[in-house]
Amino acid sequence: MTKELSLNNSALFYFDNTKIHIGDLIYEDNIKNAVIDTITDFFIMSKCNKIFKYPGSGFSYMASILFDKKYINI
Repeated sequence: MTKELSLNNSALFYFDNTKIHIGDLIYEDNIKNAVIDTITDFFIMSKCNKIFKYPGSGFSYMASILFDKKYINI
């Protein structure tokens, strides 16, 4: 869904990496890359002005808390 949003909104930056739930890492074949991708996503979100809520995900909410960013429902 995020990839489609970025195609329709040029202001939305999207990094096309692996999205993984950290709790599922025991099932992931390449744990190192999954963790690096997650840290990269957090880093990108730390540099933004605001974070838009993604329905059903706590990832964006946690990033808004950790980096004190405005959290906006879409």
